[in-house]
Amino acid sequence: MLDFLDSASIRDLADFNGTFRFLDSPITISTNQPEALSYFQKMYADFSLQTLKGKNGQSAFYVINEPELVQSPFIWADEKIYICPQPQMLPTYAYSVITNSIIARIQSHLIFHAAAVSWQDQGIIILGDSCQGKSTMTLELIRRGFHFLTDDVTCLHRTDCRIYPFPRALGLRQSAFGLFKGFIDVDCHASSMSSYGEKKIFLLPSDIPKVRIGDPCLPKFLICLSSYPGRESGGEYQSIRRYPDIRKEDKKFLYLGVDRFEEEMIRELRDLPGVEECEELKENTFPVIKVAGRRGFFLLPEIENLCFRHQVALVKIARSERVITDYSQKPYLERIPKSVAMRDLLRGFQGGWTSSVLKESGMSSLLFELSSIMKGVECFRMIPGELGKMADLLSDLVAGKAQDRE
Repeated sequence: MLDFLDSASIRDLADFNGTFRFLDSPITISTNQPEALSYFQKMYADFSLQTLKGKNGQSAFYVINEPELVQSPFIWADEKIYICPQPQMLPTYAYSVITNSIIARIQSHLIFHAAAVSWQDQGIIILGDSCQGKSTMTLELIRRGFHFLTDDVTCLHRTDCRIYPFPRALGLRQSAFGLFKGFIDVDCHASSMSSYGEKKIFLLPSDIPKVRIGDPCLPKFLICLSSYPGRESGGEYQSIRRYPDIRKEDKKFLYLGVDRFEEEMIRELRDLPGVEECEELKENTFPVIKVAGRRGFFLLPEIENLCFRHQVALVKIARSERVITDYSQKPYLERIPKSVAMRDLLRGFQGGWTSSVLKESGMSSLLFELSSIMKGVECFRMIPGELGKMADLLSDLVAGKAQDRE
């Protein structure tokens, strides 16, 4: 695809440059679209550098819109070209492609899709699927004096086992801002559409009242936000699905956010062993492929290989459809086995099978490292509900006052 382009010719098209450092990975972004660079700088203001000394180990990304040369805007990343499906979405699309590439190359940390805060040098990891309320919970805890580490990208150092801050802009769905009326002013902040078509507002840490960026700290608690449907009519929580036996669940679902529908790739995807259904969801802002597969088949590595071979950008992976947290019900906190919590955490491992960590060490070493990090961590499941009461439960927990309780 676009074989007539090379890095030298693309470099000549770029007039604007930005430099950043993400943990052990320095990068530069060059573009002829200043709004794309500006969006990235807003999201990662605390990662921006004035200059980057030396070129060793530095990765270069190019975001280009040159209709006279190429009909559609594109991103050059890792010697691969990704076509942006909608020109008006170039800033957010470039942000997703570049972020995914950066996370996959980081070797110093294990990175998970989770929020994290700290209290008196105790790290609290908040795990949950997209739209389950991680960022909302994080902002409420900040309001109560907890220190901010991250709202979406939790970084565990592979040597000292600490959670390191990853303070990119905190993103909340527009529908959640009513919970913080009078605390934050949402005007004039960066915004974008989520893959489900709902507007998200992004707040820089410096724009949040009372915010403090926490120091690296050891994790003490892992909170797994649940997707339980709520309570039965009798007032008891539906507990029949607690600690499900995954061998008895016939199907698993993946929702793949991609840059475009590639018919040949989708045909090959339908033919993969273990795939039972494959559906194109075209009503979203970006194309989404829904895959239903049988348990026992490791589909994600095969899917990532297919995307790589067909030059399709895999922007996002989710394991459930959009979930709206019900903030009117009573929340519930229960202790869970560490094995259950680690299973959930591994599902949120970032970088997937393209991760430098997995390429270097393999899955067995990853599991061993994660077990060492989690050795002193207490694990809980939380059924989300009224935001203030959720924060009360977590505040009591870190203060040593809580067991399993409503």
